[in-house]
Amino acid sequence: MNPQSPFRFMSSSLSALLSHALRRLPILLFFVFLASSLAVPASHAQTSGSITGIITDASGAVVPNAAVNVKNSETGATRTTTTNGVGQYFVLDLPVGEYRVTASHPNFHDAAWPVKLLLNQEARVDLRLEVASASLDNINVVADAPIVSTSTTDISGLVG
Repeated sequence: MNPQSPFRFMSSSLSALLSHALRRLPILLFFVFLASSLAVPASHAQTSGSITGIITDASGAVVPNAAVNVKNSETGATRTTTTNGVGQYFVLDLPVGEYRVTASHPNFHDAAWPVKLLLNQEARVDLRLEVASASLDNINVVADAPIVSTSTTDISGLVG
């Protein structure tokens, strides 16, 4: 019996084990990467906020399709949206800063409100639109009034 044969057997077994492990290494690394990406939450810096709200009229009813303008007071940048069917609006991913929110709709006076948007803040700005009063100064009647009969013969009848 050769004294080197046990070492040769161990050497060949170790070599086979190592080559088997190296073949499986990409799969192992994939699962390690997948587990680490799922376990650690995304840690990207957020530098924005959002403004949301509901536009209503003086009676408290929602105003669909109202135009909402959000203007950055510092940069002058504006974002415009409209309210949905239940009077809500959403303006997302706004840089931090001071804004002026303005809502408008035909037959209503515009309403505006300033808001200071902070980091990761969802500012809520609900606005109430007042009905625009009709001006009576420019109403002209063009038709003549119908003639009213004042004689009793035209309106006579028997009452039982």
